[in-house]
Amino acid sequence: MLSPEQIQQVRNKVWLADQAMAQRDHELFCKRIWEATAHAIKCVARERGWPCQTFDEIYAAGRRIAKAHPEKRGFMSALGCADLARTNGMGLAIPAQDVEEDWDISTGFIDRMLGFSVRDVS
Repeated sequence: MLSPEQIQQVRNKVWLADQAMAQRDHELFCKRIWEATAHAIKCVARERGWPCQTFDEIYAAGRRIAKAHPEKRGFMSALGCADLARTNGMGLAIPAQDVEEDWDISTGFIDRMLGFSVRDVS
């Protein structure tokens, strides 16, 4: 279970990503949504005692989490979308329209991984 501080950190990172999207800064959005995804994965991985320092370790932890989820295929696909956002944040490689269409997929991965909506602050 994530601490209230960890939950707030993830929520803050998602909020920053959403703000970048609201400003139509697609490259910054991609960077920010990956930061939120990676942070959430790190929190879960640390709780489980898994290594999570490098990108490879973070992605491997994300895959382990996704493979254990009942909706494994959809979960793996959402993780792949988050990774695409990471690479897209290094230089916009896919069209902005596609980034906008996939806006909620990475956040959905975070939501399902943590078991609640990171956008719902009630």
